Amino acid sequence: MKPVYPLLQAYEWEHADKVACILLDEEFEYSPLIAFGFDADTRFEYLPEDEKLDYDEIFDTSLDNLAKHQYEWETFEHDGIQFAASSGNTFSSEKVLDEAHMQKACELLGSELLMVAAPRRTCLFATKHDPNEPDDVRDLRYEMFNKMIKSTFEDDSYGHAPISQAIYLIDGGEIYEVVEGGWDD
Repeated sequence: MKPVYPLLQAYEWEHADKVACILLDEEFEYSPLIAFGFDADTRFEYLPEDEKLDYDEIFDTSLDNLAKHQYEWETFEHDGIQFAASSGNTFSSEKVLDEAHMQKACELLGSELLMVAAPRRTCLFATKHDPNEPDDVRDLRYEMFNKMIKSTFEDDSYGHAPISQAIYLIDGGEIYEVVEGGWDD
């Protein structure tokens, strides 16, 4: 049997009732769906919805399979604000679910608290989330990160499907909340 993987989908994904999927967390208002399936090289084959499936077991197995894919983070700076990207690979966006991968971003950005976004397939962006930063720096960071999410989500030239404008708040590599992103100025 092929290894099963998680695949992030928009909250209101039109095929959610046909495939095996769960919400990341029902408490998160902007929670994306996590669909399950197999990588078929040129496309993704979804597991059909089946109430007999053990979704907790599938989720754990899919995370184990995802963790086997090792992707690097690259940092860049704009107007003195540091960002990181781990993009361009089949499951880059899903790596937000990989605690070890998120811990690497925490180390790289020098912060246990991060804001992370996966606006399109193969895209993953991060920046630190420091509530103690001076207001002007924090506001600039939020504005720049939001613009990055919004422009990536809306830009079809990437050639990959949009997922969500949600922002994942990370503490020590683990998602503790999902909030709205992509707001208009």
